[in-house]
Amino acid sequence: MQYNFDTLSYHFRDASLPPRYHRSYDISYQKEGLIKIQVYVYAELIAQKEWQMPDSSHFDSLIALSPTLEPATRKVNKRLMGGKTYQLLLKKEDETIYELIWDSAATITPETQAFIQQLKQPFQTDIDTLRATPYDEKS
Repeated sequence: MQYNFDTLSYHFRDASLPPRYHRSYDISYQKEGLIKIQVYVYAELIAQKEWQMPDSSHFDSLIALSPTLEPATRKVNKRLMGGKTYQLLLKKEDETIYELIWDSAATITPETQAFIQQLKQPFQTDIDTLRATPYDEKS
């Protein structure tokens, strides 16, 4: 099934680590090409970047790949404490049409992994740079 979405969100919640090492991030991507990446130390926003893609070809490629996504579900081990969690969310006109949530103990399909890699590939340097933002625990 191809999902006809206009907004895509990917959320990565890092494992329970000391704040110095903890870096969670969100990617928000709209069909119009607006991209926003935000990095957090727990709930505190420490870095963000927003920009406009020059055209819709990358977003359109993700729509084309959407039929390969595994069925929407929740793959979370309630006994896993402090592990990493992930969420992939597709929306159409602010209505959620697909949601996949999993943790570091779960396995996702190679096709879903490829979709996420395709999503992050143009922004990976930005993600890495923003995640490297120092955090002053005393502030």
